[in-house]
Amino acid sequence: MTGDGGKPFDDLPELETERLLLRSMRLDDARAMFAYASDPEVTRYVLFETLRFRNI
Repeated sequence: MTGDGGKPFDDLPELETERLLLRSMRLDDARAMFAYASDPEVTRYVLFETLRFRNI
């Protein structure tokens, strides 16, 4: 936690190189996140189950 009542990841910096941008998640990332989280070929390697429906 941040200690100031904010969310734990609100104050993360953006890291950018020529080929990569790392930033906090945003609401408009939801469709892309669903795309990989619902792909059985991806989720076979992670600790969460494959998503089977879209509610966004």
